Amino acid sequence: MPVKDDHLRQADHNEKLAATLFKTKYYDWTVTTYFYAALHYMDAILAISGAHPKGHDDRDSLIGTHLNLKKVYSEYASLKSRSRAARYYATPMDPSDAQDAQRDYESIKAYCRKIMKLD
Repeated sequence: MPVKDDHLRQADHNEKLAATLFKTKYYDWTVTTYFYAALHYMDAILAISGAHPKGHDDRDSLIGTHLNLKKVYSEYASLKSRSRAARYYATPMDPSDAQDAQRDYESIKAYCRKIMKLD
């Protein structure tokens, strides 16, 4: 099972990739990569609690009932929805979608880092 630091490393890796993808105008993958970066921040908090979700539905349930994480669930749900639209429904993404994804990700990142006392 990945531990908090594993998830934080992956979140940072995904964030850097998302920034690169944005510059190259791959907005669908920018959105998706920000979603997965946020997912790893959520999983880092869950790992501290001893929870290791087995998939997206399990994670959604854990986030929705977690004392701290439910406060950023709407941002996470927005990222997930936008990412699914890009991946499964071939919904075109534009710069504003990528910027919205980045904003939601940054909110989740800041909140989770504050909870983990990393900043």
